[in-house]
Amino acid sequence: MTNQSKQEATSNTTSNTVTPPVSPFAAFTAMGVTPEAFADFARDQAARVDQWMKDIAVYEAAVSERLKANAEQISKLAHDSMEYAAQMSAQYRKQFTDTARRVVDSIAPKA
Repeated sequence: MTNQSKQEATSNTTSNTVTPPVSPFAAFTAMGVTPEAFADFARDQAARVDQWMKDIAVYEAAVSERLKANAEQISKLAHDSMEYAAQMSAQYRKQFTDTARRVVDSIAPKA
């Protein structure tokens, strides 16, 4: 048997052997952590994340209410500003008309 045929025979026998799958917990088991302990840890972490998300929802609701209140105040302020500008414009027109009338009265001959 030649070296090439020996290598082919060896590669055929090694490729035919099936290796069992490695457990995803193998590294943890080597450190003394069992799958059950890991499952308990995972459940505990999931409960903490769930509580954390509930806490965040409370804060988000508070922020949302404050933003809505601020938007209402800004809207009211804008409305009041436009109303004030309209009043000032009306007052300016009235004063301008009164002043123009007085100027005309002061320079026009009286009959």
